[in-house]
Amino acid sequence: CLLALVVLLPSLNYAYLLATYPRISDAAVATLSRISSQQNPTMGFAKYTIQMWGNLPDKLEATPTATTDNRFAESRRRSIKNLRQQMDVDPTGLADWHSVKMLAADAITERLSDPAADIERVQKYRESLGLIVELTERQRNSWRLSDQDLADDYEMLLLEEMQAPLARQRTGDELHGRIVELLADSGGRDAARRAALGASWWQAQPRRHFGQFGYVSPTNLGGYDMMPVGMQPFTPRDVWQTSRKIDLVSEHLLRLLDATNDAVREESRNAIQALLGVHGSPNVSSGVYQQTAEGRKLLYGKLGARTVPGRAWHGDWERRAASLRTVGGSEAEVIQASE
Repeated sequence: CLLALVVLLPSLNYAYLLATYPRISDAAVATLSRISSQQNPTMGFAKYTIQMWGNLPDKLEATPTATTDNRFAESRRRSIKNLRQQMDVDPTGLADWHSVKMLAADAITERLSDPAADIERVQKYRESLGLIVELTERQRNSWRLSDQDLADDYEMLLLEEMQAPLARQRTGDELHGRIVELLADSGGRDAARRAALGASWWQAQPRRHFGQFGYVSPTNLGGYDMMPVGMQPFTPRDVWQTSRKIDLVSEHLLRLLDATNDAVREESRNAIQALLGVHGSPNVSSGVYQQTAEGRKLLYGKLGARTVPGRAWHGDWERRAASLRTVGGSEAEVIQASE
């Protein structure tokens, strides 16, 4: 009896957790399994990350001078040229977040209140925005959830540029039309998210950790670590609990995609944050355009990698993006629609 107590008592808490911990519904499992089995030939896992050549300090000088401005501008141009060359060599490679920060910083620094004042600067502005558009399209072809969420970040940057006064004159008709079509394609955006969710969930299932993308941690869901920070090394119970958590987060993400009203979407976002132990309002817009009129100190502290999947899915920014196509390209109407 004493031996039985010694063996059983430590197991009671685990057995109770096993019996009472929420489970993913059978309907969600069937849906995710069906999605993961539908292979999209245009999507896959990028095996390489393109990184910009050259480094800038994390913080810019509080009182910049003409010399420092020229130095940073020269470094940005060299980095952008190198990035363009890497993208030409690797048509599927994805850029790291630092590279997109650099592109956005360059675009906003080169942005002019009067596009006719300096044609050379306008061309540089268009080049940087065009690269962000191309990288966004590449991100949408990834089966990783984290890549889809980074694509949301890229699109929100583009949206803010499209809402700036004289956006069409600054970008030109061709680039402006391409960005508007990209931002207005809510159907394509959701289809890519759904495919990535199914693939990421399938990849995270037990005994499937060696897949197309190589080894995937049993606690990882499409680039997001489901284990709380500081819990390494973990026990078999932690791995089991995290596996359940992966299923539940995936189910809430599926519900978020299928939701038809904001109340259900907010409920799903809150449930995901609670499962991951994240608190606070998931603000998804940083007001880059309004806060960085001169492009200084851009994005280094304002934007960073996401820790919660799906935070920007079906947010207000998508409604504003869809309005770009319907207002007929008038910047005044675009700004009014965004307000």
